[in-house]
Amino acid sequence: MYVQIFIRSCSHVPPSPEDRESCCHYRGRDHLLGPHGSPQSRQQYEQLISKWYASGRQADAYHHRQQLSASHASPTVEDLIAAFWAHAQSYYRDRHGRPTSELNNYRYELRLLRKLFGGTPATHFGPLSLKAVQHAMIAKSYGRKSINRRINRLRHVFKYAVGEELVPSSVYEALRTVSGLKAGRTAAVETPPVRPATESRINAVIAVAGRHIGTLIELGSVTGMR
Repeated sequence: MYVQIFIRSCSHVPPSPEDRESCCHYRGRDHLLGPHGSPQSRQQYEQLISKWYASGRQADAYHHRQQLSASHASPTVEDLIAAFWAHAQSYYRDRHGRPTSELNNYRYELRLLRKLFGGTPATHFGPLSLKAVQHAMIAKSYGRKSINRRINRLRHVFKYAVGEELVPSSVYEALRTVSGLKAGRTAAVETPPVRPATESRINAVIAVAGRHIGTLIELGSVTGMR
């Protein structure tokens, strides 16, 4: 995404040089910086650019934060989801620029969070709210270990929001008090452990895997390598 940022004089300001005010034009919005050419205007400009770079130069996430700040609105859970998703789409990519599987994992978790608590003020989303999401996952018959991973991802969303100054750190710290589901102490499904392959199946794979791959499989089977 291309973002144009430049300094200019606002059209509505009187034309005399001493009265001109500098602006930073970003995504169709003017940010007033102070008297044109003054140390104040340059400092404000540097702050604006620094915050944009700190967000990973993500125009959508940064613009969303600016809108919340300008409206003095308390962000909702849906606002946090939107900001995090803009970040995740550029962050969770491999070295070739392709989305990783973690991006899809977050997609499913965020969809459920939005369905249950999208309109809730983010500062009101506490441990009981997170437990409600946890119980919704149990009702969907997700495995216990899978639920723990999913809840950790949702916690990370709020950690990201703290780092972006969307919510106070107390929100994230409160969510950390929610314990993971323990084996034998929850109604969540306990998925069976992955068992080692039988010798007959290993031999069947070796027969069709080719000489090099087959040799590696035999080596792993004999030595117990992982």
